[in-house]
Amino acid sequence: MARFGKQRSLLGRLGLSILTGGLVLILAVVCCQILRAQEEQALERAVQEYANQTALQIEGLTQSHLLAYERLASRWMFAGEQDEDDWRADAVEYRADLPEVRAIEWVDTSARVRWIEPLEGNEQVLGVELNLDGRRAEALARAESSGGLAMTRSVELIQGGQGVLVFIPLVLDDAPAGFMVFVICPESLLREVLVPLDDRYVLTVLDGNDALFQHGEDGLQPTGVAQLRLGGVPWRLEVRPREALVDLYHTNTPFAVLIGGVLLSVALAVLMYLRITAKRSRDELRKQAAEQQAIFDLLPAMIWHKDTNNNILRANKAAAASVGRTPEELAGQPTSKFYKEGSTTFAYEDRKIIETGEPMPGTVRPVETPAGLRDIHIEKLPVFDSRGQVSGIIVVATDITRINEAEAEARSATEWFRAFMQNDPQMKWVLDTAGRFVYVNPAYERAMGVTVEQCRGRLPIEVLPDQTKAFIKLAEDVEWARPTLGHPVQNEVDLPLKDRVSPLLITHFLFHGVGGEVLEGGSVLDLSDVKQAESLLELRNKDLRTMLYVISHDLREPLRAIRNFSDILKDDYADALDERGRDMLTRVANGAQRLDRLLSDVLMLSRAQRAGAVQDRIDMDEVVADVLQELRQVIERSGGSVRVLGKLPVLKGERLWLRQAVYNLVANALKFTRPDAPPDVEIAAYVPGPGEHAAGLVVRDRGPGVEPDQREAIFELFQRGVGREVPGTGAGLAIVARIAERYGGSAWVRGRPGGGSEFILTISP
Repeated sequence: MARFGKQRSLLGRLGLSILTGGLVLILAVVCCQILRAQEEQALERAVQEYANQTALQIEGLTQSHLLAYERLASRWMFAGEQDEDDWRADAVEYRADLPEVRAIEWVDTSARVRWIEPLEGNEQVLGVELNLDGRRAEALARAESSGGLAMTRSVELIQGGQGVLVFIPLVLDDAPAGFMVFVICPESLLREVLVPLDDRYVLTVLDGNDALFQHGEDGLQPTGVAQLRLGGVPWRLEVRPREALVDLYHTNTPFAVLIGGVLLSVALAVLMYLRITAKRSRDELRKQAAEQQAIFDLLPAMIWHKDTNNNILRANKAAAASVGRTPEELAGQPTSKFYKEGSTTFAYEDRKIIETGEPMPGTVRPVETPAGLRDIHIEKLPVFDSRGQVSGIIVVATDITRINEAEAEARSATEWFRAFMQNDPQMKWVLDTAGRFVYVNPAYERAMGVTVEQCRGRLPIEVLPDQTKAFIKLAEDVEWARPTLGHPVQNEVDLPLKDRVSPLLITHFLFHGVGGEVLEGGSVLDLSDVKQAESLLELRNKDLRTMLYVISHDLREPLRAIRNFSDILKDDYADALDERGRDMLTRVANGAQRLDRLLSDVLMLSRAQRAGAVQDRIDMDEVVADVLQELRQVIERSGGSVRVLGKLPVLKGERLWLRQAVYNLVANALKFTRPDAPPDVEIAAYVPGPGEHAAGLVVRDRGPGVEPDQREAIFELFQRGVGREVPGTGAGLAIVARIAERYGGSAWVRGRPGGGSEFILTISP
């Protein structure tokens, strides 16, 4: 045992020396990586700078060629009408000076090719309409609209091969005369302007994914990218270094730093080992004791080091805190002083370890602590001296109360999950990353006629081929989105279940499994009952619409007869009635008129509830002006005023219903006034509160106001805050509320400072 202790000491010193050398070696590796990274950054900068300079060179020199094309067009326009021979002579000279020009065309105003030079080999081009091809038509339209030069994207030339066309509009006597079109070979153009080329770089010019020009092969990383624009078309320049340039930037300096770091780390490790070995044993023991104490204090477990007489030699902070002391207060004290209840049991266990030299297996026992009764896991290990005799005991105690509680909670959660899955009527399943079944619940088993054992570890198409094929076809037809973590996907489909096709709501979602893997879960809700209820509701709505039709036509017909005969009696037979009879006749006419208004309001409310989902942007300034014009005579008779304060918002909805809502609110404000006080009405934009997302109007009046307990009731059908002395059916504000709700808003009333009410109508923005 003594030899083992010496070996451990030797290994400890050696380990610390290796650690020191290792740190230096790590520093050398880091420096090597930094130098290598700097070389890579310098290479990236060189490649990118070459790409930027080359792009500027292409743009600058190519621009001179484009100006040459424009000069030919200008000569043609300044010369006036030219015959074909003169035109061809000019074109021949330009083609001789500009080798990239494969052909020059004159295109008339109908976009047809009329002349082309050279004609030989290009006869099939004559008469071709250039505005029928997508890229040619786009460039032609751009040239025509801008009045200047426009170039196409890379196109397949009618003569064969890839190229680009440059369109230049022609004007004679202030009238369009077609276009001068240059058929350009991009590779020839770029070889003309890219002189000289650096062979250390691989250079590629692309139009989208079409390669227009490439110089060199076997390019390496990194890639420099530059954007350029010619004739209104974006090109992309990609530059990669070749091996010669990479070798120029990759030096041996990082490797030399690494080798030097290795040598230095070895030297420091040897020096550190010699220094540690030379220290006195007492300093080493003190350091070891301090290190052990520091390690003990960092551990969450409670640790005691006791001698063979059950006295505490050392304890960590957790052990001392369990009895409300510090480690210094426990050192040198008998265990029985702090643990009286279990001292006899502990002493018996310790004696057995001392006699046998065998550790005590871990046991769990309840222990009373200042925090209450806790489940403590206890292990005891013997400590040997240099003679191999047991000199003490290390006791390690861990409070596992929370672990036991967590395990109990996990078991409970498992039971909850099992209970929910067993009784959930929805089909649920889980697939692994390979798309194989991990779990299906009993509802899935019943609906699909399979068992969880038949499903687990197999693909859905292996277990349920017909349903899976139908599901895949539906997914392809509607292009279902894939779920992501935290963002489930729902789709409503019709799929076969056993012997019938059912409407289903399928939910897919992703979640992490116990091992951190991503699993895909799914659930199915059978919507058969919901669809049946919707059909029944639609039938009820149809009956309601029929009833409303009867009200609006059949029921109002006899009502109009009552009104008509009342008017006839009043006009022709009023003298034959006494005062009481005429009064009763007036009441009959007024009642029929009120009933007619009531039926009209009920029909209006029904239509408002079924208003269409069309949402146009409606300028409320125009709507309010229209409403005030309609109410002009009412305003004049009342002697009141209606003012619009500031700019009103633009709301989303249908003009018919927004106008109806504003009409009802303004008419309401004109109708409900204080005695002997003319109406004073203001209309303004609604200012939403913090966190509120709504837009709308506020209609303010100086009327009698609305009691707080009536502010919600007046927006219900036939609910009025006043008696019959004020005419009305009690449906106007109900119509306003239904219109607001139909467009995602609301309507309410609040008191106005100084007296009166403020009626608010909001719409979802």
